[in-house]
Amino acid sequence: MKVLGIKFDNGLNWDPHIAEITARSKRMISGLRIIRHHLTQDQFMSVATSQYYGALFYAMPVWYEPSKIKHKTKLDTLHYKLLRLAVKDWGRLYPKDMLDTLGRAQPGQFANYATASIVINTHNSGLPK
Repeated sequence: MKVLGIKFDNGLNWDPHIAEITARSKRMISGLRIIRHHLTQDQFMSVATSQYYGALFYAMPVWYEPSKIKHKTKLDTLHYKLLRLAVKDWGRLYPKDMLDTLGRAQPGQFANYATASIVINTHNSGLPK
């Protein structure tokens, strides 16, 4: 079943959704690799943030926490694959901590931030009472 762009099965398992975003992200990486040579790093990160991360992180507070560890690992791999493309690390020479200096949240960090943001907004608005 697909509701609001999130796929799940009858056991509320998020495997179908993660499989779809993984496949979509891999296709996007191919396209982004082509345009990377024509953009500065800042321009590339703007495009990547709006297109790639928007698709990868869509509705993450709903499905990230109950996801399996293997899926979380796959999402981290996709995250770092894009960052390697951003710095033109074709040989995978840069360590992950160096890539983290690009200022993009890892999937787990983004999920925690999004969840915390919802809690803070709910608290500040006084809802539910």
